[in-house]
Amino acid sequence: MTSIVRNQWYVAAYGREVGRELFSRTICGESILFWRTEAGEVTAMSDRCVHRRFPLSQEPSHLVGDTVVCGYHGFTYGADGGCVAVPGQTRVPRTARLKSYPVVEQDSFVWVFIGDAEKAEGATIPRAPWLAQEGWTTVSGMEPLAARASLLVDNLMDLSHETYLHGGYIGTPEVANTPITTEVDDAAGVVYVS
Repeated sequence: MTSIVRNQWYVAAYGREVGRELFSRTICGESILFWRTEAGEVTAMSDRCVHRRFPLSQEPSHLVGDTVVCGYHGFTYGADGGCVAVPGQTRVPRTARLKSYPVVEQDSFVWVFIGDAEKAEGATIPRAPWLAQEGWTTVSGMEPLAARASLLVDNLMDLSHETYLHGGYIGTPEVANTPITTEVDDAAGVVYVS
């Protein structure tokens, strides 16, 4: 069984991916619905209707202003995840609420906090300002991997393999001979490797 660090910020998407279309991504095993309000703010909430668990990211679910209308039975949710309308009845059950997630758009990324929302405010989001800085060019994309996240982190923090596995494009003999330094920021829960 793999343990997941829950009280942490995770990159969920590139900001350019999230628009006025309903968009879903699975983060740490949770299916999360993303979309932008009419004011341009990113929202993040559970991608399953509370009624019949229909994926809200699937058609015919759709946005009406700043609400999401479930394509199965029409339950309607506000940007905070609260159900605001149930077809055929005037009273909305107070428990009809989607889980909402703290979300921050920073440095071209959309970050989502998976754990206890009250702990999100004190958690530090790593900065990468050059990704959105004028004068810089970045290459981006996605590479879905069928692997445990801990193995991916181990691979990315072990730079000594670059010369041998990635020789010819990012791995050079100089990389193998360069000392690797690490800095641990316990307060932010971040390890910097250079």
